[in-house]
Parts: sequence; structure tokens; C-alpha cells
Amino acid sequence: MIIKGADGRKAWLELSNFVLPKGGRKLTFVSKKRPNDYTAKNGPVKSKFAAYMSDQLSKEFSLLGKERNKMTSRITTQCYLMKCHADGDYMGIIKSLLQYKVDRFSKPFQAKDDVYGVGLLMVRRIFMDLTDQTQKFKLFFNATATLMGEVPFNKNTNTEISYVLLVDSFDKWLQGQPDSLGNKGKMVSTVDSYKDIVRLKNIDGTRFLGTRLFNETQIEEAKKLTLIYNPNPRVRKSKLVEDKSRYGNDLNLLKDINEPVKEASFIPLQSSQYQSKETLMNLFDQQLQTELTSFIRVSNFTRNSTEQMNAEEYIKTLNWEPLICENFKKRFAKLQNAVVKNFLSMLKAEEVAFLIHEEILKVLSEGMHLIHYNAFEREITESILKLAHNKFVTSTLGDCSSTLEKVYSDYVEYFIDEKLRRQYRPREYWIKCCDLNKITPEYALPFTDIDKSDLQKGLSTFLSQLIFDSCQISKDRLLRSRLTSQNATTINQAKSKFIPIFGIQTVNTPEESAILEDDDYRMNVDRFLSINKDFMRILDKFQFEFLVFPTSNTMPMIIPPKPWLDYGNGGPSLNYNYEIIRNKYEFDQVDICKETKKRIKSKEQGRGVWDALNELSMMPWRINKPVLDIMMTIFKNDCMDPGNEKYLDNLAFPLHMDAINIPSIEDILDPVKLEEKTISKHEFSLYYKMRDQLEQKKAQANSLTCWLLYRLAMANHFRDQILYFPHNMDFRGRVYPTSPYLSHMGDDVSRSLLVFAQGRPLGEKGLEWLKLHCINLTGLLKKESIDKRLQYVEEILENSIIESATNPLTGTKWWMTSEEPWQTLTACIEIKNALSCSDPTTFISHMPIHQDGSCNGLQHYAALGRDKQGGEEVNLLPSPKPADIYSGVAARVDIKRKAEESSEVDATKETALKLRHHIPQNLPRKLLKQTVMTTVYGVTEFGATLQIQKQLKAMGIPFDVQKELATYLMRHAFSSLSEAFSTSMALKEWFRQCAQAISQSHRSVEWITPLGLPVTQPYLKIDRIGGKVCHLPMMSKQVNAFPPNYVHSLDSSHMMLTALACSSRNITFAAVHDCFWTHAGTVDEMNTITREQFIKLHSEPLIENLSQHFKGLYLGEGALHMSTPQKGKLEGLFNKRIEKGQLDINQIMGSIYFFS
Repeated sequence: MIIKGADGRKAWLELSNFVLPKGGRKLTFVSKKRPNDYTAKNGPVKSKFAAYMSDQLSKEFSLLGKERNKMTSRITTQCYLMKCHADGDYMGIIKSLLQYKVDRFSKPFQAKDDVYGVGLLMVRRIFMDLTDQTQKFKLFFNATATLMGEVPFNKNTNTEISYVLLVDSFDKWLQGQPDSLGNKGKMVSTVDSYKDIVRLKNIDGTRFLGTRLFNETQIEEAKKLTLIYNPNPRVRKSKLVEDKSRYGNDLNLLKDINEPVKEASFIPLQSSQYQSKETLMNLFDQQLQTELTSFIRVSNFTRNSTEQMNAEEYIKTLNWEPLICENFKKRFAKLQNAVVKNFLSMLKAEEVAFLIHEEILKVLSEGMHLIHYNAFEREITESILKLAHNKFVTSTLGDCSSTLEKVYSDYVEYFIDEKLRRQYRPREYWIKCCDLNKITPEYALPFTDIDKSDLQKGLSTFLSQLIFDSCQISKDRLLRSRLTSQNATTINQAKSKFIPIFGIQTVNTPEESAILEDDDYRMNVDRFLSINKDFMRILDKFQFEFLVFPTSNTMPMIIPPKPWLDYGNGGPSLNYNYEIIRNKYEFDQVDICKETKKRIKSKEQGRGVWDALNELSMMPWRINKPVLDIMMTIFKNDCMDPGNEKYLDNLAFPLHMDAINIPSIEDILDPVKLEEKTISKHEFSLYYKMRDQLEQKKAQANSLTCWLLYRLAMANHFRDQILYFPHNMDFRGRVYPTSPYLSHMGDDVSRSLLVFAQGRPLGEKGLEWLKLHCINLTGLLKKESIDKRLQYVEEILENSIIESATNPLTGTKWWMTSEEPWQTLTACIEIKNALSCSDPTTFISHMPIHQDGSCNGLQHYAALGRDKQGGEEVNLLPSPKPADIYSGVAARVDIKRKAEESSEVDATKETALKLRHHIPQNLPRKLLKQTVMTTVYGVTEFGATLQIQKQLKAMGIPFDVQKELATYLMRHAFSSLSEAFSTSMALKEWFRQCAQAISQSHRSVEWITPLGLPVTQPYLKIDRIGGKVCHLPMMSKQVNAFPPNYVHSLDSSHMMLTALACSSRNITFAAVHDCFWTHAGTVDEMNTITREQFIKLHSEPLIENLSQHFKGLYLGEGALHMSTPQKGKLEGLFNKRIEKGQLDINQIMGSIYFFS
């Protein structure tokens, strides 16, 4: 029996969860969602290979469980140590250390385990602070009798230093005791035996490198003591060995930049464009303090309330903070979770209440009714975790920032001295500075990973419930505040019913994905923090004076960040280590960052990736103040007028929600008929449908308004500062700034808010590039040549471009008609300023000039398959005018339609004629653009049909024919693409076949990018095979996602190669995926490098390397357990050779429109 559709899915769920009773008959069923070696959920596996994989995957799953348990144990111990130190409980510290098991087989990418280093330091600190000699004796005897002989050094510098310092503290204390003290001799002998351990364990003080646990005095003292205890240490290999090669000799792609470029190739900046060392070091202290706080306040420039108090003051009258404090004490007394209780015991109730109140202000100032619950939980726990950690650091370590300041003082020379920039990468120079100052390059505070365990989950549950219980308002006050706010603070709440402000709302949304098959239906169930709408309306009256933002890695930095180091360790923060790879929360059972690092075989592997990220992160930016001021003016003055909706829409500015009026039913329907109850159901239905649409529009407008407000307020806050945006990446290597509120990656508004902080002279061709960029941004003349565009610029220069810059809000407003109006305005202002200069070639320009890839995904496909025809359509070949793949596909489909209008197949002819009836003209480019663009992203036939259907709907095509026409257009769009990209589409199909075969063998698809970054698709689920629990691949997701993910890993590699080559020559470079940015004066140089690196990338045997990787990974040991047909099938698939086309990729060097 075959059951399809929703019923089939329901049956599958029921059957897959069915467990046979003991002695029951075996149940056998087959689904295309399951491999054939399943019989029932707990049933046996048939094949030898499946049995082998069952064992292997079960072992891997078990190993992951052990790793998680180790992490949980470590973090639990860390939290308990912090609690014991806060309580002065040295016995708790000693017992905790004795019970803790150190991982003696840590991998190179793993951070050192600081539990013993910190624990011994705590014991020493408590010992030195004790004034009661009886307690000192107790601590001494307990530590020496149990702990000191059991310390696992494991070549951990922090443990070694803490141990030596503690032994010395015991020794000095004993020396001060009278000789008449009983057992003094025995106690001295005990201490001497621990001094001997230093010698026996070959602890070598000359190798000690500074860390954030110790100040310089402590390090030097430990070195001297170690030389006394172990005067002749056996020689061990130095930790810091200078690399003979920057990137190793295995990567051909990086050989050209393995050494510094020649001085003649290095393009210098004017010295005035660099910040001074004094300025950077003054900002260092500010950045350090900002990172240690939890929130920053940003002025709300839109506040225009006439109320006497602001929203913050109004909320204060509700007395939530003292109520949170009181409820915290009550709930804490009843708390059963020992880990959470131990953690919270370090904090005062008043401190917790204050931070929670700050988080509430942040949430409420966002102005939205619904906030994603996971984000809310993360943010509310982060502030509490940071508070506890800061208290621990202050009490245990004191101020250890002086060494960091010395290192950073050396490091900033790199950003001032161009000789250093030519000779080193940021990573290399940071290591050099650390080496000179004798500290470890991964110089971060200890115990910063306490947010990675179940502690955070338990803490978020406790804190969120505390908020729900405490944040309430009386019903009387809520109702009366709707009418008047004059006496809002005087209403007696004591006798009124209280209404909670916060709650949890579940929203079910179907997943809209272009890579889902038509029989894959996935419903996402999302939880949101909901805020009482009536209360939000009250706050709208008072308005917030400040917006509150967290100070985690979501903020831009005001000094150059610390660099990413080998294995992707280190990172931008002065105090904390962050993950270099973003985890996907929908697949949170997979630690993507950890899995990636596991697969790195040597410290050289991936260095090109880390260095590219560093170069992008070190780029200085500044706020584009003229454009920001215009934005703020429009945002404050024009968004309340419904008549401005169309004009605002083109500027990507929303109407304010209050400008959207929702008429009452009496305004729409006949009041007499309403009274007589003679309104038809259809009329009621139309009204409520209109009302729902307006409610949805109002909610969307509010969300967009808030999002725009965050960005403008943040930009206004940093308007006079130079900013740096640390970057990290997703698992494919695609790069993103970590700041979500303000960065150059985003829409037209986001991009136009920032310009390069360092300017360059326009030079001979810079003004021409500025003009060309201006017209490119408008979207005009896309199909015309560069000469035609430049000619058009001259025609409109005075009356449109200069006029827009001179009178942006009162003139013709030509810039507002552009596809990218805000960037166009920026270009107009820059051109005007350049022309105002007596010699435009000397004008110092700060505006980024963009060079976009022409449907970059298909460019990579065409290059992979050497598709000549496809390469022409995506501008891989020289051409007098730019080719347009979207128009080309639309034209091909038009030809097919015309031919089928006289087809002998009635159904085909009927659909073609029907399409002609509804769209008599040539098919518009926009109709098929999204489908063509997402072909490279793995769009399925089902997904493409939905895309085209939406476009048909927007064109006003009747609903009853939309699906039929969309299916027809999808089929012809796909066939048209296959004609142009025949080899490329064959490669894409090979990618899918490989992914399917790999998934059927119960493995996730893995590969290594051309720059050496290991990639693992994280689409796994916890399931059973052969009755054993393990991670199994999600077949549909693995197969459909692999082709686009692989191509994304190529486009990220190309971007990184370009970034490295540009930065080696001191050419400014920034990127938004396949859109590369530089100064107008260096566009030609960047264009040459962009083409050179693309050719170099695709001159590598990329497909052959992928094939070899698949064979080595999936036909290794497992192949011994495969049947001969199964092994032969995989070998045949991985060895499959697809004949390439005739495209000569070297011709890209002559293609003007390749990136333009």
C-alpha cells in the first residue's frame, strides 16, 4: 500500500514511533524517506555495511556524548569554584579539584583547561587573605594532605605557575612560624617534597608565557622560584617556533602571497589617514570597559512626547525592580537546580534585579509586540553570566589588563607603520608582539565558556519565570492609562487585579524554502515572548529616552580587533574568546565550529581563511554623517503622513504604524443594515479580510520602523568615531560582520550609512569610477556599455547629480528615483565635492565603489564546467555590452512558448495560448529572475513553481491559472538553463547524486574548500539504526543543499583570495559576498586582482579534488564492509567524469562586465 501526501506523512509518523510488543509479529514498511535497511524503528539492519555503520555511528554518538559530559563537568566545576571562592570556602575548592578529571588528551584546537590553574590560584588567594592562624593551619593541612600531590600538570602553564606560587606561599608562611611550633619540621619537609615535584615533573620556568590569570610580577616570581626548585630542567621543544612558510607549501593558490610583496607593488596611504597611537591607546581603555559592561544606552533621537516623564520613568513607577528582587529571594530559596543555585549564590539579589530590569527596558524599548524567545533567553542570561564572571575576575585575578595593554600598544604599530603592514599579516604580527612580551597569543580571561552548558538553560528558565511573575500592572491602571496619563502614577494598584506584561506565544509557520521537495512539508513551531499590546500603547505615549543594546559581540569595536589565530582560535574581543563559525540553531545538536576544528590536520591548514577574516575585520569605517542627517530628518518628519507611503517605500522607509488607520466596521458597512442584522456573510468576510490585512500591515510597519530606528540610533551614537566590524563565517566559509545592527552588509540604508574611514586620492580615473558607480546604483542603462553610461552621466551631471547633492530634500529629488537611492545620494555628494576641488585627482575620496559579480553562482558553475555559452551569458567572456542571463532565459522561454502555440499536443498548446492571453507581450525579465538566480542555490521544481507563481500574482494574473502557468514557465526556464549550462547542470546533478549516495550510507556530506577549510553539512537528526541511537543525515536537506553549499564555498574562497591579494598590496577591500568594494582610485587594481584570483581558483582541479576527497573519506575503512556491487556503485559515481566544454577561462581577464 502506498499512501502519499499529508496522510502518508501522518502514517509514517505513527508507524515510525510504533514499538512492537514482546512476541509480536514483525512489521515491515518502506518509505522513500528511509533507506532500505530499516525494518522497524528498533529492528535489525540487514546488510553487513549497515551493521558496520550502525556500530561506527553509535560509537561516534557516544563519543560526542562523552565530550558533552566533559564540557558539562568542566563548566559545572568552574561555576562551583567561583561560588566557593566568593564564599571563601577553601574546602569546597579542594574537594571540587580532587573530583575533577582533567582531559589529558586535549586537541591542538582546544583551549587549555584552566580549572586547576584557577583553583590553585583561588586557594592561594584565600590562604594569603586569612588572618586567623588556625584557619591557615587547617587550609595548609587539607591542601598538602590531599590536593598538592594529586595535581595533574599536563603541561598546562597556568597550573604550573599556580602550583609554584602556592608552594612558595606555604613556604614563606612556614618560615615565619616560630621554631617551637610543633611539627614544623615535618611541615617543612612536606613543602620541600612539593618543591621536588617541580623538578620531577620537569616544570621549566623559562617557558612560562603570560596569561590573563597572572600579572607580570607573579610571572617573574614564578620563573625565579622554578629555577630554584628545578635549576637544570630537561630541554623541551619551544612552544613558539617561527614558521618558515606563512601558509605552507601545499596550497598553490597562496604561493604568490606566501612572502611579502615587493615595495613597488605596495600602494601607500597618506600618513594623515592613520589614527595616532595615542588616540588608539586612549580608545583601548574605553573598549576594554565597554566589553566588561552588559548594556549601552543610545539616545532615542525620535522622542517627541509631550508627557512630563519618559517611558523609563513611567516603568520605574511600577516598582518592578524591587519586586524582582523580592521574588528572586523567594524563588532562590526554593530552587532545586543545584548548578543554577550555586551560580546565583555568587550574586546579590539587588544586582540580579538591576540587570533584569535593564533587560526589560531593552526589550520594551525595541517597540515590538513579539520577540523571538530564544534570542530573549540568550540575552537575559548573557548579562547575568557576564556579571558573575566579572565579579570572579575582579576578586580572583585583580587587574591583569596592564600586560594586555603593553601587548596592544605594540600591536597598534601595525596600523600606523606601512612597513609592518607589508611584511606581516595581523595574525603574524599579533603573535610576534605576544612573543616579545612573553605571553600566550590566545590571551583571554579564564572561564569564559560558562554559557555553553545546561547552566544557561536552567538559568534562562529561572530568570524568565522571575520576569513573568514580577512584571505586572493593575487592570485599573492599564484601562485608565488608555484614556489619560496625567494621573497614571497615582492610581492605587494594591486592590486591583494584576495583569502580566509578558507571556509566551507559539506561532506555527510553514517553512518556505526553495530546496524543499513538493512532498516535504515542514511546519516550524516558533516561540515568541509576547508583550501586552495595551501596555505597549501606554509606553508609546511616554516614549523612551534611550534605546538599550547588549555589549556582547553584536557591537562594532572602536579599535582594531584582536586577530583570529591558528585553528580559528582567538578572535576579536580583548577579554573573551568567541566562535569563528556561526552555529545553526535549528541544528543545535551539532557543534559546527567544533566539528570544523576537529577536521583541521595542521596549524597551517586554514590560515588563508583566518587571515582573510582578519583583513576584513581590520578595515576602519566611519559614519556617513551627511546622509545620516537626511535620513534622521525624513524618519522624524515624514513617516507619520499616509500620503508619503509611496515616496517612503522607494527609500526603504516604512510608514509609522500609527499612520495606518484601521476603520471600524461601522465605517465600512451600512450602519442601518448592521442594526437590522441584514449584512451578508460575504460582506462581513470582506471587511474582516481587509481588517486582517491592515493589522498585518500595521504590525509589519512597526517591525520595520523599529529595525530602522535601531540602525539610525546606533549610527548617530557612533557618528564621530572610527569603527571596526569583526567578522566570522558560516560553516561554508561565507563571511559576515558580527554586528547585526550596524554594518556594511545589508540593504541600501545599511550600506549608505558607512564609508571608508581612510580616504585615498581619486587619481586619474577615480572620478570616472565615481560617476559610473553613481549611474550603476540607479539601475538605469544596465544593458548598455560603460561608455554609454558615462555619456549619460555627463548629460545629467548638473541638473540631476549635482542638484541632488545640493538640494536633496527640496530640489528635483532625482536621487530618490534610483533603485538604491541612499547610495546614489552618497555618490552625488561625493561627485559634487570632488568637482568642487581645484584638481579632482587630488580629492580624498572615502566612498566605497562596488564591483558586482554577474550572477556569480552561475559564473562559478560555468567555470567549473567550462560552459562557453553559459559563460557568455554571465560575462565570463569579453563583450562590448553586458550580457543579462535573466533576460536571456526569458527570451528563450518566449521562443519555446511561440513554438508551442502551434503544437500538436493539445494540453501544451492550450497552456501556451493561455499564457499568451494573460501575458501578450514578451515575458518580463523579473518574472523568471528569482528562479534563474536560485538555480545555483538548489531550487527544486516545486520551489521554482512557487517563486514564479508569486510573480504572476504580483502581475495580477488570475489565481485559477497561476499554478498551471507557473509550472509551464518553470519547466521551460529549467530547460533553457540546461541548454546554456549543459555541463554545469550535469555537474550539479552529479553533486546531487553524490550527496544522495553519501546520505544513503548514513554519512553527512563533507568537503574541503580550496583554501583548506573543512566543511560539514550540519543537517543531522538523532535517530536509530539497527536499534542504536546515532546521528543520521536528513536525506532531502543533504541532497538539495549540497550543490549550493559547495558553490558558496567557492565564491567565499574567491572573495578571500581577492581580500588577501588586495591587502598584501595595501589596497582597501571590503565585500558583501560577491560584491567587492574599494576606493575609486584603486578600482582598476582590484578588478585585475579579482579576475586573476578567479582564474587561479578555477585553474585548480576542483572537481577532481572533490572526487578524491569523497573516495578517501567514504571509501576508506567502510568500503571493506560493503558488498561488491555497493562499493562498485560508489566508486563509479565518485570516478564519474563529465566532459567539460570549450570555455577558455583566461579570457576573463578581458571581460569588462565579469565584475562591474
